[in-house]
Amino acid sequence: MQLYDYLAQIYVFIQNPVRRTGFGLLYYCLPFIVSSAAVLNALLSVVATHRILISGRGNERHKSDLVAAYYHHKVQTIQIVNESLARQPNNITFDVQVAIAILGIVEYTTGSLDNAQKHMAGLQVIMDANGGTIGAPPDHYSALGIVKIANMLISNDQHDHPMNNERRMLDGILTKLPGDCHPSIPSMFHSLKHLSTTMPRNPAVTIAQQSSWLDQLNITELQMHQIIENELISQTDALTTPFVTSRVYPIAGSIFLCLWLRQLSIQSNVLDYLVDSLIYALDEIEHEQQYPSVILLWLLFVGGAAAEGRRTRQWFLGRLSNAVQTLNLDSWRRVKNVLEALPYVDECDEYLRRIWEELERSTIE
Repeated sequence: MQLYDYLAQIYVFIQNPVRRTGFGLLYYCLPFIVSSAAVLNALLSVVATHRILISGRGNERHKSDLVAAYYHHKVQTIQIVNESLARQPNNITFDVQVAIAILGIVEYTTGSLDNAQKHMAGLQVIMDANGGTIGAPPDHYSALGIVKIANMLISNDQHDHPMNNERRMLDGILTKLPGDCHPSIPSMFHSLKHLSTTMPRNPAVTIAQQSSWLDQLNITELQMHQIIENELISQTDALTTPFVTSRVYPIAGSIFLCLWLRQLSIQSNVLDYLVDSLIYALDEIEHEQQYPSVILLWLLFVGGAAAEGRRTRQWFLGRLSNAVQTLNLDSWRRVKNVLEALPYVDECDEYLRRIWEELERSTIE
């Protein structure tokens, strides 16, 4: 299970690319990879991808070394896989099939969804030739687990999942982000969306599942804090408009996390600070022109919800009026449909509906 656990962490990492501590790849995977060059190189390619994504914009020499390692191990994996593919599908060993699944994860992580889907389609052909399995020994749970993780991440038209539909909707919205936006921002939105859809509510949820969810929440919170405090962006970049623009997202994300995921009181001093910070960040630039209209709507609704009972509520209402008109939203149902494509939980309804009702009253007056 050690290898599966590591890949499960890679799944979490894709949602939350932040630095982590621990014994590293070899500690988790050595028992498996000693006998499989394909899996070894595939996993080293994953780790190189991990390090590239969390390296930020500093130390370009170190980053170039990581990129070289990424391509080297990826090429090595592909060569081994291609040699195996010369055999009949039912003669391809299970470790090579695991390596193909990991290659799919690598391609998905680096944004090459088409290539990822091709890897998984090829793997499906091999599995079909083996009776729908990868042919691993009965006690080798990690192998099938890795394939399942790859399938969770990589959707296709034949084998789709509702969570993949939600992810594609969010991806479509996030493509409207400025090209120079910090690369951690899309990951942040996906992390919050994932936390929203997996938030423990059922009494039957185990302690281990709750702990796993809280771990992901803590990772996401740390990631947003790092962006806000300029730990992931160089001091030079901090003075540019893209940084100011990017900072708004984790501030609003932190409000969402604190108010609805951690369920802090609306009177919390933490929310006082975050609401004021969001207003300050939005006021630093012409936000209507810098932010995609759907994302701006979410930013303002989240900030406005946290500003309930505060003097800053009117600030958000004034800007929300323009945002709603821009998107031609004339009912709460339509507003909610737009907001639900972004991070959203049931508890948002009460708060956000009150904002909409205040907007309607102010329009009538």
